[in-house]
Amino acid sequence: MAVMLELAELSSKVARSLAQESAGQSWQALFGARPPWRGARSLARERYRYMIRSPWPQPNPHAPTRLPPSVLHLPSAELSEFRRVTIGRLTRALRQHSVPAMRFAVEHAEYPALSDADFAHHLTQTVMCRGMSPSLTPAERARLELPPGLGGTVYKYDTTPAALLRPLPGLHIAGAITYLLRPRPGAPCEPLAVAIEPRAGDDAPLLIRAGDGPAWELAKYHAMQGVTYCAVFGHHPLNHFPADAINAVSKTVLPPAHPLARLLAPHFFNQLSLNFSVMFIDKSPLHNRQREFFTGFANDGPESPLELFSAYYCGDLNHEDVSAYRWPREPPRLHGDYGDFVRGYHRVIMAFVEEALDGVALDDAVIERWLEAAAAHVPGFPGPGSARADVLAAIGQVIYNASIAHSVDHYSFSTIPLLDLCMRLRLPPPRSRDLPSLDRGVLTTLEDRFRMYLTYLMHVRPSTHRALREVDYGFEDPRRVAAQARFIAALEAYDADPGVTRHAPLDEIAVSIQY
Repeated sequence: MAVMLELAELSSKVARSLAQESAGQSWQALFGARPPWRGARSLARERYRYMIRSPWPQPNPHAPTRLPPSVLHLPSAELSEFRRVTIGRLTRALRQHSVPAMRFAVEHAEYPALSDADFAHHLTQTVMCRGMSPSLTPAERARLELPPGLGGTVYKYDTTPAALLRPLPGLHIAGAITYLLRPRPGAPCEPLAVAIEPRAGDDAPLLIRAGDGPAWELAKYHAMQGVTYCAVFGHHPLNHFPADAINAVSKTVLPPAHPLARLLAPHFFNQLSLNFSVMFIDKSPLHNRQREFFTGFANDGPESPLELFSAYYCGDLNHEDVSAYRWPREPPRLHGDYGDFVRGYHRVIMAFVEEALDGVALDDAVIERWLEAAAAHVPGFPGPGSARADVLAAIGQVIYNASIAHSVDHYSFSTIPLLDLCMRLRLPPPRSRDLPSLDRGVLTTLEDRFRMYLTYLMHVRPSTHRALREVDYGFEDPRRVAAQARFIAALEAYDADPGVTRHAPLDEIAVSIQY
């Protein structure tokens, strides 16, 4: 009976929200203006006097000195395209999947167990491996009581920054450090322990070891939640937001017919409007407003996730492996075949960039102006007078970041079962190794699971509108047209290579940051 009452209440919320959305779209179509009952939703409009539609980087209104510049003046054509492509997709998803989401919520009242093997796989064999580090301190080694002759490699996965997030009432988020052992090269990792960060008044983290019964099972859920949020609000935004400045500068400074403008243009599709909506529109998953029924993260508003992202961007995390953001020359070297996979695609892209720009002077006035403007807004981007190799590396990274890095992140993330991501938890982390029992039926509510399902569907799973393998640069020079054909052939050859461990099929790799 209680479930039926919850379902009735949830159904009422969904129907009311869908009706409001439909009425808003009808008003927009009839009058070409925002419905009056929605009011102003844009922080940019509130904090800046003018809204001239010309793209150029500006200080982020949320935190001007601690976040990448934002592009607040969006071209009307790009906004229209965003409404058609992205808003249309999200609206269809809500209408088509609200009932399946309710069914999922009812069928999964008992939260599934997270096996040690799956836990280790998620952390080491997916996009989550970006947080792995073999750099243990002497104190950590002593706390783990590692035997002197232990073979293999011990890794740690530090998700203590997740504690920066302020959870919604009734939900819990904890900082933790997970320790894993790879007994020999090429072997799967095995979880050893999870250290739960101390509460106020506690002297040291609580170390819960594999095999500690219910306490271990609960610790794994909290560690996995920390991994999820450090990825969602820490690592992944570094794909999205620093590149906005390059996007805007390129569209404003480069003549459209310039070979570099043609090379970059397909990789900018939908990015500025999408990132603006995530950062400043309060229906986005960053804002996580609970009046929307499709918001399934645990954070209470945008302030604490932006604090977490700014800590990653500024590099002030107290991690020896994390430094302030700089535009990279190449993908990071990761511990596992995920890193090998994306670096293989990066090599294909760099070979194409060098061929496509062969004969193009990268020190002429146009390119120098472009470099100057981009370097002023993106730390580490090469400026005027840089070596040709450095400029080519930066250009290759623009293409790699917009296509491979972003899409493979999403695809890999989506291979992790929804409930294993532990986006919401209603039990606090264990405070003792002697937890008598674990009731998985109270880890989430029906509404939690409903919201998580829709968030996973709308914002985690890839939704490719324009694929990388179908890219058309609009080149006119026959040499560059041929280079484009060879590039696509090289992408397809790498995708089909039986010696490559694929973490995403080429069909699922988008040409740009478009979802």
